[in-house]
Amino acid sequence: MSKIDELIKTLGEYKEALQKAKNKASVRTFADMSEEEKAAIKAKYEQPLKRGIDVVKEALTTGHLPAINKAIPQPSDQQMFGHLVKTEAEIKAAQEHYENRMQKTVEALEKPIDHLNKSEIVLNWGYGKSFNSLLKEKLSDKEMAERNSHIGE
Repeated sequence: MSKIDELIKTLGEYKEALQKAKNKASVRTFADMSEEEKAAIKAKYEQPLKRGIDVVKEALTTGHLPAINKAIPQPSDQQMFGHLVKTEAEIKAAQEHYENRMQKTVEALEKPIDHLNKSEIVLNWGYGKSFNSLLKEKLSDKEMAERNSHIGE
């Protein structure tokens, strides 16, 4: 079979499927319905709406009360903020952690220049020289790398 024959066959199958779809009424309109069906639909939608008082009377007489949900209780302070309240042990641990960090920071800042002549460095730094240029003469490369590790030099 050649390509043209295959295309013609496919086109024929498509036309048949299209004709079947047209013949099959997939959507019914109001005009296509019988008079009985039209009357049933009209009767369903032409019923008068019940007023609120009638609905309440009917519910009270039949016992079919609508479900009334209980209001959700307002959360207490403990429920809302309880996770923020810390115990004495947690407070003490946090204070010790903070004090240790501060002590370690102070030690780290003082460590590299403990053995240097601080007055000379402070004097030269006052003239606009950087600490790194002043310390290069007095610290080894390893000590300079350790001192500047926080800035990535």
